[in-house]
Amino acid sequence: MRRDPIGRTGNFALSDDVLSLIPVDQEYVPGAEARAKAVVLLQELLPDGEMCETKVYDELRFIDQGANCEAVLCPSCGGRLKIDYLPTMTRG
Repeated sequence: MRRDPIGRTGNFALSDDVLSLIPVDQEYVPGAEARAKAVVLLQELLPDGEMCETKVYDELRFIDQGANCEAVLCPSCGGRLKIDYLPTMTRG
């Protein structure tokens, strides 16, 4: 049974919230111990959360928010990337 945002319980689907922490320095990768500590801390802060994990990629990667992606902005110049350039699976 799940509890919805206004407190009702039942078997119904809720959307997921995803928190992604991405270092500004693309060369920085926290060590395995630091990542494990971060998972434990997040689980303590959000005990009702599910699927708390860390991921490390071998190459620079675009990490989208999932559905309803409206814009991708350059953090340096503020320029907007055309949504047409995003892979089909990332467009809502």
